[in-house]
Amino acid sequence: MLLRRSLHVAALLVAGCTLPTSGIRDGDAGAPAGMDAGRDAGPRRDAGPGPDGGVDGGRDAGVVAPDAGPADGGRADAGPEPRCDATTCPAPGICRGGNVCEYDCTGGACVGTVVCPPGLPCRVICDDTCGAIDCREALSCDINCFDDDACPGEIRCGGTSCNVECRTRACRAPVICQADSCHLRCIGPDSCAGAIECRTTGGACNVDCFGDRSCMTDVSCDAASCDVECRVDACDGAVSCRSPGDCDLRCVSPDACAQTVSCDADDCNIDCIGQRACGGEVSCVAPAGCDVACATDACGPVSCVSDSSCALHCTLPRSCEGAVSAQSPDNLVDCLGDDACGPVLCSGARCRVGCATRACDGVDCRASPDCDVLCGGTDSCAGVMECTGDQCIACTGPGSCSGGLGAGCVSDPLTCG
Repeated sequence: MLLRRSLHVAALLVAGCTLPTSGIRDGDAGAPAGMDAGRDAGPRRDAGPGPDGGVDGGRDAGVVAPDAGPADGGRADAGPEPRCDATTCPAPGICRGGNVCEYDCTGGACVGTVVCPPGLPCRVICDDTCGAIDCREALSCDINCFDDDACPGEIRCGGTSCNVECRTRACRAPVICQADSCHLRCIGPDSCAGAIECRTTGGACNVDCFGDRSCMTDVSCDAASCDVECRVDACDGAVSCRSPGDCDLRCVSPDACAQTVSCDADDCNIDCIGQRACGGEVSCVAPAGCDVACATDACGPVSCVSDSSCALHCTLPRSCEGAVSAQSPDNLVDCLGDDACGPVLCSGARCRVGCATRACDGVDCRASPDCDVLCGGTDSCAGVMECTGDQCIACTGPGSCSGGLGAGCVSDPLTCG
């Protein structure tokens, strides 16, 4: 899975020492001939409409229903559908449809903390100030914060599912989900000023930070699977994922994910494909594999540790300007953008490294018995190239490998691969 979009690059790098350096692709200034400029810069899935494209289309869009649906009665093994009445759903709550306890806080109807009753689906609608919201004991939670400062207090939810939607400047304190599944949506400008935390034990967590300057504190996901997306200038704090399953972290717009981005999961995909995205360190620890892509001016230092494979794509100008480290049995490092990548460290059974114009401030593959490096761009691989024996360093670009080759490096392009 991890190398599916770069197998053609890997194949070229295997035979890379015979590649000419002329014929650079249009738009890929400095990329060695025949090398792809990296993955498609768009998200791997349809991210849906943005904050100006219908997601935040006003209150006439209706309230988002919980994943389980208020009429579903919650878990399949929960027995008869729970019913509510004036006793089980006390004022200002209203029993809707016989099984949903709804708190409509319009006009200041809710004073202090809104506490959802246990064992029932709960819906909270905040047009005006709701205060804090405690939905931890409900069967499912559907929380909608529509107006400025509608939800200034902490939001906590549990149950089978939790949906929280925060619009423009609506949610000011932390949002913490401990439900079986979570969907937290910060879709208005300056929404979700506090920390975002998913703490599910067996389900999925989706966090959508779509509004400008949304999710301005840390975003963390500790769930069976995680999907986090940050758009324009969103996610100003650290973004992290801990999961026994898959984790997708996408910083898809300019200046998204300004601080560190980290993934500690079975399988990690990190897309820093917005310009200047992921301004801090990008780190990945993933037994099944890790795939990282960095756009123009995106990503500080990048590191990958895996029991399977690392695929690091620094394919646009000035991407991955810090140190780049790949440690796995099968490594692919694409420094194909002009001025991409600082010093590169590659260790493991197999390493394939490609360096474009002024890319790669030296490559150290002494810890890899099978390492091929193609310095195909002008002035590429300016630092010292370190080898232990029989590693192939193909210096085919004008002025490449100016820092010299260490003992044991094979530099004849005809014998590489």
